Amino acid sequence: MKAEERWQARFRAPSMTLPVWARQAPHRALYRSNASGTWEIYAWDRTTGVTRQVTTQAHGTRHAALDPTGQWIYWFADTESDDLGIWLRQRFTGGPDEPVAPDLEPGQPGGLALSTTGVAAVSLARPGGFTTHLVRPGEPSHLLYEHTEASWVSDMSLDGEFIAINHSEHGDFRHPALRVVKQCGEVVGELYDGPGKGVVGLRFAPTPATAGCSPCTSAACATSPWSGTRRRASSARSG
Repeated sequence: MKAEERWQARFRAPSMTLPVWARQAPHRALYRSNASGTWEIYAWDRTTGVTRQVTTQAHGTRHAALDPTGQWIYWFADTESDDLGIWLRQRFTGGPDEPVAPDLEPGQPGGLALSTTGVAAVSLARPGGFTTHLVRPGEPSHLLYEHTEASWVSDMSLDGEFIAINHSEHGDFRHPALRVVKQCGEVVGELYDGPGKGVVGLRFAPTPATAGCSPCTSAACATSPWSGTRRRASSARSG
């Protein structure tokens, strides 16, 4: 092989990202690769060593996540490559794709948070506003948060009871505030460091809490089938 051919081969060699694994099933992981010619999502079972291509879109796939149990792969389908689309999910072992929230109109992805109970929080941006919905397979979605200023879901406790949302109701999306709410929308806590400073949610602590949070008492939450055990939310501050 000539020198010119060698550097061209290195340049054209497929690339891949570092894998991300399921929190409760670390032997199951996802990564992105352009081996097919576009950046797509791949599943990797570290126990068997088997990998497979999960998505096939004309312009590639940018957003994907693996639920904490490692059972489901979630990915964002925007066939026009304009970031306008819907979330789909597929079993880790393969099978048909299914809409995560069939009753929601397409939007731009603003975040996805997953739990071990099947409950998901989906943030979408559309002209005129930003929304976060709670979604459970086979049930209508439930509007959890809506505002004209930018917002996105940061994380969800493993049991799905608490949801952390970054928002810019104060008008500065570059320095967001952090709000933790229950499934019924009741506010558990709010962190905001003032003008020019931001608070960004990272991840909930995986350990159960024995104090500091009480079950939601509103009618909306009292009748919800999604209630779970109590968790204490942890957040990280950034200046």
